[in-house]
Amino acid sequence: MRLRIPDIREAVISDETFVLLDEFRRFRQFKRYYFSMDYDWDRIDYLTKKFDQLSRRYPNELKIFSAFLERLKE
Repeated sequence: MRLRIPDIREAVISDETFVLLDEFRRFRQFKRYYFSMDYDWDRIDYLTKKFDQLSRRYPNELKIFSAFLERLKE
């Protein structure tokens, strides 16, 4: 969804947002198979900062894509 396909659709998310989302995907995949209760709190703090960055980015990107979809309806 980060790629613009000419004459088909605009990108939904930017490359920067993709990188942030990918951090969470990797963490989820790791935690899925990791059953210890000994959490890496530094990593969780890092992800909290990344989540703050992500939460500021994606609403605007989704609004831009939504506007693109609205233009298609016209």
